[in-house]
Amino acid sequence: MLKFLTTIVLLVLAGPLTAEEALQTQYHDSGAEVQAIKAKAADGVLTIIVRYTNDTGGKIEESFPLSEVYYIDPVENKKYSVLRDENGKWIANPVNNQGKIGVVGRDWGLGIDDGKKKVMWFKFPEPASGGDVVNLVVPNVTPFDGLAISR
Repeated sequence: MLKFLTTIVLLVLAGPLTAEEALQTQYHDSGAEVQAIKAKAADGVLTIIVRYTNDTGGKIEESFPLSEVYYIDPVENKKYSVLRDENGKWIANPVNNQGKIGVVGRDWGLGIDDGKKKVMWFKFPEPASGGDVVNLVVPNVTPFDGLAISR
């Protein structure tokens, strides 16, 4: 019983098991950190997840067209855009009614309060070159050059 309780205490002190380590950290125009926490290619699709951490002292309002999010495959020097489904909807989240990053099902952008985090994800075609890195471009954020891809 004591061993069991010790294990529980250690797990609690270690923090949440679901926390993702950053692959790379860049910065939003506001000064907030933006971290790439996943870049995984499988079955012809590259999934990239980014996390905004607002520690600016104020609220960030973020909204940009998904058409402005892309990566460049440095092997081919080719640009790849976010995928769309058969109905023309972006395969990303959160997406508002205007096809921009924003509140799902609404017409406005995404508010990130001070001290809060928000996660966004994007689906792209997998790089045809089979390369191990991409250069991700997200509006208002310094570029994620040399972002490592897992397979």
